[in-house]
Amino acid sequence: MTTRQADRPIQFIQLLLKEPNAWFAQIKDEDTWTSLPTLLLITVLCNLAYSMIIGSYCGNAQWYAAPVKIILGSALATLLCYPSLYIFGCLSGADINPGKTLALLVSGMCLTGILLIGFAPVAFVFTFAIQSQFFMGIVHFLAWGISIYFGIRHISLGLGEMSCHNTALIKIWGVILVVTMLQMTVTLRPIIGQSDHLLTSEKRFFIEHWLDNIPKNRL
Repeated sequence: MTTRQADRPIQFIQLLLKEPNAWFAQIKDEDTWTSLPTLLLITVLCNLAYSMIIGSYCGNAQWYAAPVKIILGSALATLLCYPSLYIFGCLSGADINPGKTLALLVSGMCLTGILLIGFAPVAFVFTFAIQSQFFMGIVHFLAWGISIYFGIRHISLGLGEMSCHNTALIKIWGVILVVTMLQMTVTLRPIIGQSDHLLTSEKRFFIEHWLDNIPKNRL
């Protein structure tokens, strides 16, 4: 199946899951612009569906606040890391340009969203089974962590098809992307819980925020 044949979202999903090399070939030929709207649509819909499960944990304003924050936060973090992906890709020896980099980055985030949908039923069950926001956060973190791993792996494999000679640089970029997204979740908090304010004005590093929210056992 080629991207010309994958004119429907479900066909494009199958392409990314089963035949990523066909998509990489299209990127190498710089014939991806007509496919980007489909990729973006799939990405947004997948993130919307999963983020509504997150919002359902507390309900009320989180029904719409969580999806908006997650979709916009993910998009912003991805755009912030786009220049560094292009630079690291060039330094690694890959035959890329800004257009190829964008197509590869969007498809990687699309695959991440697709995998999140795979975890959605499990997250839905835990939403009504766990009262602790901390442990609910762990469930979502694990689902997102596994999904983003395969998204970054997709990008790395794509760069490999474009003559990338230094995968260590791509791994460093992956760490940058993950840290940026984790910080975005804290900057845009609350996402899982509720607050009197839609956004917080307090500036905190995500690790500091996590440590302060670990349940402390009383002796």
